[in-house]
Amino acid sequence: MDHLRQRHPDRDDVPGRARQRTTVRAVDPGEFTDPGVLGPEYVGKTIPMRTVITIRSNHPTFELYVTPHGQSERLVDRVVCTSRIR
Repeated sequence: MDHLRQRHPDRDDVPGRARQRTTVRAVDPGEFTDPGVLGPEYVGKTIPMRTVITIRSNHPTFELYVTPHGQSERLVDRVVCTSRIR
């Protein structure tokens, strides 16, 4: 029966093709007490933040966004893991 199985270009069993994966994204809202990272005027204040974790093509990405009071949201940190996951 294996010879009847259709091959699909997105599957990892196709020779010469990299494994394709679906993007997975997790968003975690929260807050933190600023120790002065955003500037002296924010020391000790509670700042809204959110963490976005994206897993795509074996490269997890972690992004931290903050929204200081009266300002628009901004990206403050991004980490992209580039080591091979087995």
